[in-house]
Amino acid sequence: MSLSFLFGVASMICLYFEFIIAGFALLGLFTVSSLNAIRAYISANATNKGSVYGIFYAGVALSSALGASVMGLIWKSLGENEAILISLGGLIGVSFVWVILKVKKRLNF
Repeated sequence: MSLSFLFGVASMICLYFEFIIAGFALLGLFTVSSLNAIRAYISANATNKGSVYGIFYAGVALSSALGASVMGLIWKSLGENEAILISLGGLIGVSFVWVILKVKKRLNF
């Protein structure tokens, strides 16, 4: 999962510097690797996998729609660069929280 966040940050940086093809290629790697990591976790831990997958993908669809709507409004009102920077800041923030949780788990806090 940590590698997924690196792909996501790299994709946002590429988009910011207008390396469009590389940005979307890295975004694809981010999406595939993060979804596969979560699916593997569900497969290993869920007893009722069908229901858990359904809830998971409903959450993915709803959060994607909401995120796209909010970022579209930000893009329209503030511009392209600000929207990409806000996305990058959010992704770095989530990555930071992920790393802290992994370290806490490893150290048994």
